[in-house]
Amino acid sequence: MTLILSLIRPDYVLQMADRRITSMQTGEIINDDTIKSVMLSNQMVFSFTGMAAVLVPNTGFQQTDHWLMSQLSELPVTATTDDACDLIQDRATKICEDMKRVGISKQLAFVGVGFTTKTTKTPLSQPVCVIISNFHDKNGKPLPHITERFVCARFVCNDNQYGIWAVPDWLNMPEYKSLNGKLEHKISKTADPREYVKILKDSIREVSARLESSKPPIRAVGKSLLVSAIPKPGDDTSEVMLKGPNGMWIGGGFPVPYGETIETAIPRVMSQQQPMFYSYPEDSDNCEVYSPHFVNPGYGAISFRIRPGLHYPA
Repeated sequence: MTLILSLIRPDYVLQMADRRITSMQTGEIINDDTIKSVMLSNQMVFSFTGMAAVLVPNTGFQQTDHWLMSQLSELPVTATTDDACDLIQDRATKICEDMKRVGISKQLAFVGVGFTTKTTKTPLSQPVCVIISNFHDKNGKPLPHITERFVCARFVCNDNQYGIWAVPDWLNMPEYKSLNGKLEHKISKTADPREYVKILKDSIREVSARLESSKPPIRAVGKSLLVSAIPKPGDDTSEVMLKGPNGMWIGGGFPVPYGETIETAIPRVMSQQQPMFYSYPEDSDNCEVYSPHFVNPGYGAISFRIRPGLHYPA
């Protein structure tokens, strides 16, 4: 099962997940380069762990990441991040109920990090981590059994704090203490998210190496990784432009305020902090720009790969 590490801070959130899929029957590696993350607008990213495919009635098996994209694409333009979490919880419960009727009952969890949507009830945008799972309780603690209904555990952090979550609970106590110690040391010195990316990368690969060296070897966690970094959104959270060091693309519709031209809107949005995405190939410390899937409510779902030097989806 994929290991997802999620870090939230008041100014940005990070999520890193390995990209491995293994057979639940044999434990053998099927694919080491799967995209398991879906970006919702410019506010939240969800990654999954557990079943790599779900059985959709009248359709057959569908990759879980594609299923998640299709569900989130049904959200209206006015949807909040809470609406997205509620939708995943309800739809995941329904699809797993249908699968149980034909004798399929497996663990599945969706972990999201981002910022709460500003509404009249919640005027402030807060960093949040959610665990939507059929093998965790309402406090995000792992359970020894699968639940009938998916549970959504929500966590926020206040100023000058941070939170770190590992799903599933692959880290042993020494690894968890080491991860926390490195994060606390860095947080007191720098706010650069790239420094924390290195820590999360090393942590997942340490777990992967330990599991593979066990007897018998456990190949559930891979070393090829995808990381998403989302800064705290500005006042206008409807504008979505995702960029990397050598490329950028505009996701879904690009709303241009009345009286402004696209030529002036693009530089203005590009000057704001935007989400960033990187992939680490297996056994490499050199990252490349590589995006998760992307869903923009009201515009649909798109699967992109950002390639260095290209300025359009490929």
